[in-house]
Amino acid sequence: MNVHSNAPLPAQNPNQATASDAQYSAAMETAAQLVSVQKSLGLSLTIHDKNLNKISGQFNNMAELIRNPLFISRLSQEIYVSDNEETTWFKLMLKKGRMLSIRLILTIKLNWVRIINKTYHDFDFFVVGYSTGHKDVKANNSVSANIDATTGFPSLDFTPERITRHFPQLVGQTANNTKEIGMLLCHILSQYLINPKPDILDYFGYKQGFSKTLNGQMRFNPASLFPVELLKYMPQSFMARQYPRAIAKLGGEDMTTILAPMFAEQKALQLLLLFRAASWHQSFFAKKDVYADNTLIVKPSATIPGKLPIALLKNTCYDSLDVPPIGPNIKPLRFELESVNDGMVVAIDVFAADQIKKAEKGYDMMISDATGANDNSNGVHHISALISEYADMYIPKDKCSVLEFRDVSTDYSPETFKIALKRL
Repeated sequence: MNVHSNAPLPAQNPNQATASDAQYSAAMETAAQLVSVQKSLGLSLTIHDKNLNKISGQFNNMAELIRNPLFISRLSQEIYVSDNEETTWFKLMLKKGRMLSIRLILTIKLNWVRIINKTYHDFDFFVVGYSTGHKDVKANNSVSANIDATTGFPSLDFTPERITRHFPQLVGQTANNTKEIGMLLCHILSQYLINPKPDILDYFGYKQGFSKTLNGQMRFNPASLFPVELLKYMPQSFMARQYPRAIAKLGGEDMTTILAPMFAEQKALQLLLLFRAASWHQSFFAKKDVYADNTLIVKPSATIPGKLPIALLKNTCYDSLDVPPIGPNIKPLRFELESVNDGMVVAIDVFAADQIKKAEKGYDMMISDATGANDNSNGVHHISALISEYADMYIPKDKCSVLEFRDVSTDYSPETFKIALKRL
């Protein structure tokens, strides 16, 4: 067994050490075990004499301590012990060196652990695969059942008081104090934080789109890449971003045969497709001081309805053709402009020429976004587009580019484009 406890252990006068060699060896081993766990569980040893007076003292080194084995016979303390694999944990009650009781506290086997970081402060998330119970361990005259489970939690919950909420199967093993179980869980998992092996570490950027991780690599960050156990902790901007299929392996699928007929001799449509492709690389352009510092205004026509350029441009979410309106509720538009990185921010203007007042807040927001593209504080880079017939009457000429569909037509519906471009 591994014995676990924690605290400075008081020394006694070396002249009092009168134990035999066997007693000395046993006491030395026990003392070494007690001291070895001082830093692991955060427990304290309080030693009293027969009159309940605290025994105080100090020692300068381990050799001096283990030459004084008599302190063990005066030990009154709660001690945690485990099997050699540290999967089964008991609590021992000692009084004046005698064991009064022993109680099963916890059975857990860690099958694997992943540490996921986005900052330089310790760790950000734990994902743990574990098993509960042990076929050979009996608790309260019953055999614990083996349960395989996976859990994930943020560093904020890595405390004895909070960690147990992520291990509900363990809390139900016995009628023990959950904080006590939490203390043991923190102790077990903390061993993975000391010089963690590279194969258990993973990194992600702090925003959606391409981002540089702590290990110096560039990574595209939609929520679909994260363990499902952590999705509830991801920011809304991550959850709103989908993974472009073009990055995934498609088994050599050639999209040319699908896209070529749709864009044949349609330069205006091809131009929209180029905007879509360029938007994925805005973080890389920004490193070369190239910024999308104006808004693309797309004017629909009778043959090219507003939904079609939306299908061609939208590349952050592929489930629908819905995009935020330009006003009067600008919260959805603000969210897109502040969070979409390496993608298209597409909005739609549904107001008539004489209703510009209703769209002013949205217009001003897009002008501000384009104006600050080269010095924005959050490092979010994108291309913004507005589907509108009249926005160019309000937005300054140097802050917009206008694309009109006068004689352009296509046999393909917006829904068809959306399905085809889902793979890009």
